Amino acid sequence: MLRSTFIVGFPGETDADVDFLIDWLREAKLDRVGCFTFEPVAGAAANDLPGAVPEEVKQARWDRFMAAQAEVSTEKLAAKVGQVMTVLIDDVDEDGADARSRPMRRRSMARSSCVRPRACRSVNSSTS
Repeated sequence: MLRSTFIVGFPGETDADVDFLIDWLREAKLDRVGCFTFEPVAGAAANDLPGAVPEEVKQARWDRFMAAQAEVSTEKLAAKVGQVMTVLIDDVDEDGADARSRPMRRRSMARSSCVRPRACRSVNSSTS
């Protein structure tokens, strides 16, 4: 399993930089991805760098990045449809069950709809 966390909106970042990152993300097809926008931190040298990115641009870049990762995640999950695997059921309610397969962690679990205990299908996934 490959996972990583990224930052967008770092001072000096350009649209071309973000395009390159998103193209790479689509090619790399990481299993789990997180992303956050740059925020100044007390005492950090990056606070004084030129080329501050406006908040609305940071948010738009974050939105594009996460949309691209959602496409990758959807593709990866679709490849699992029809597979039989052992899962851990964390919670069950009238809509289905929260379950995770062996390599998944609690924070990034798939929402499963279970008709029978041995016949679960993934219907949604969250990325963190």
